[in-house]
Amino acid sequence: MISCRWQNFFFAVLAPILLAGFLACGRNGNVKNNPRIQYVFVLMMENRSYDHILGLSKLTGEDSFTRRTTTANELNGTEFNEYPPGTKYTVSSTLTKLAITPDVPHEFEDVLEQLGGAEVKPYDRKSPQYPTINNSGFASRYGKVPNAKPGDAMSVFDSSQLPILNKLAKEFAVADNWYSSVPGPTWPNRLFVHAASSAGLDYSPTTKDIFEKVLIHGYDFENGTLFQRIESKGLNWRVYYGDFPQVLSIKGMNSKLILPHFSWCSLLQPQKYFSRFDDFSADMKNPCMPDYVFIEPTYDIINDYKNSDSMHAPADVTKGEALIKKVYETIRNSSYWEQSLLIIVFDEHGGFYDHVRPPVGVIPGDFKNPSLNQRGFDFSQLGVRVPAVLISPFIPKGTIDHSQYDHASIPAIVEEAFGLAPMTQRDKRANTPDKLLTLDTPRKDTPTELIMKPDVNDVPGNSDHLREKGSVGDVGNGDADPDFAGFLHVAFLAHQAMHPEEKPAALAQKMKAIKSNNEAKSFMVQVMGEMKDAERKPNSR
Repeated sequence: MISCRWQNFFFAVLAPILLAGFLACGRNGNVKNNPRIQYVFVLMMENRSYDHILGLSKLTGEDSFTRRTTTANELNGTEFNEYPPGTKYTVSSTLTKLAITPDVPHEFEDVLEQLGGAEVKPYDRKSPQYPTINNSGFASRYGKVPNAKPGDAMSVFDSSQLPILNKLAKEFAVADNWYSSVPGPTWPNRLFVHAASSAGLDYSPTTKDIFEKVLIHGYDFENGTLFQRIESKGLNWRVYYGDFPQVLSIKGMNSKLILPHFSWCSLLQPQKYFSRFDDFSADMKNPCMPDYVFIEPTYDIINDYKNSDSMHAPADVTKGEALIKKVYETIRNSSYWEQSLLIIVFDEHGGFYDHVRPPVGVIPGDFKNPSLNQRGFDFSQLGVRVPAVLISPFIPKGTIDHSQYDHASIPAIVEEAFGLAPMTQRDKRANTPDKLLTLDTPRKDTPTELIMKPDVNDVPGNSDHLREKGSVGDVGNGDADPDFAGFLHVAFLAHQAMHPEEKPAALAQKMKAIKSNNEAKSFMVQVMGEMKDAERKPNSR
């Protein structure tokens, strides 16, 4: 028999906890603000502007505010850039079915010229004020790249080339005023998704910068991250990834790479914070999916994007279409569908033309790390417009949302839905798409399957369109290609997580000893193998 002592302990301590767990198993509806959104899924693709992807899609529908007929803010076919003066490159005459190579530049200074024109003055860090924007420098900036064709920066896809994304835009809601958070590259823009700030980062750090500033600990934020906010509410999150999750560059995230955890919904089966995307379909049949899911594509930086499904140029965009199709269909055909919001968005424009002038942005107001704020940017200017499609059974078909968004709207959406406090002024004041969820009952006419035409493989991803082997720069001297340097850092943090017995300083020396591209790639391949081995261990789940 159980002693009175243990009975008292059970009823006084364990029973209330188990009861709370049982209630939480009801999917935490008691702690969330919006009963229609119990799960938020975000798929963030790479490096394409709105006009480049949807500029010729001729999207018409109902305005999300007025419910009157409206059209998306798209191209009329007469937009152009000049380079050199007198030579026009129009969007209508540069329609392409081929991969764009070399990659279109999109670092801070590149975007400065793309938005401000060929004669724009350098950004003055002593008097940070973004120049007048006229979107006239896309062709000129690309024209200065060796072996580049200036008009390729003005290229636009036809809707038939991207049937999946266009179908979803027509079936649900397209946001035609969603801007990247920073007029610059991938890394700071992706950080805004997770923290409504980039901690001051306004460029892509070199390997030398990474060694000196963020190698061991990653990027730190004064007010924490969205993942921490979610945990503080007793809710759960998960990152699905293809090869190297960029999220690992945030301080403390690598410690969760192979760390299992328990949720009230699954007391006996440990859950993962990080999972391969290969597990996504099977996991969506599980009754205990996390409340927030962030999906990262396969970047394939080791092979210069050859097998990437991120849509980063010059990768095959149909691989990205296949990824979008898989994510949508998996959610749509799951038991979670009627309580879900799926956001498909691109991190930044990748150097491709967009005709809309980006507006000013709200300064986050958190601590701005001087060592990361290399350009002196004050974050008062948003970046180039990017494609964004919002998907839920409560969104009327053919909705067009003209509201202004940037990537800080993603944490704002989660905060609003789950009752979380904002992290910075940017997410505090960001618009959220709650007005899109206007239907009283979930739609029953949403497609369960999306069709990819077998002859739509218009953007080849073979090696003929990729950078030459070894062209990513010298790792040892700190001038490696910015994307390559960033993912080398992620690989280091993953390696660190799987070798807790080694001192961080020793691991740092191991990475600093890497001097060539081949050595760096070998290290990254090694880490990928370690990650797969760790996933197969019983205690990793």
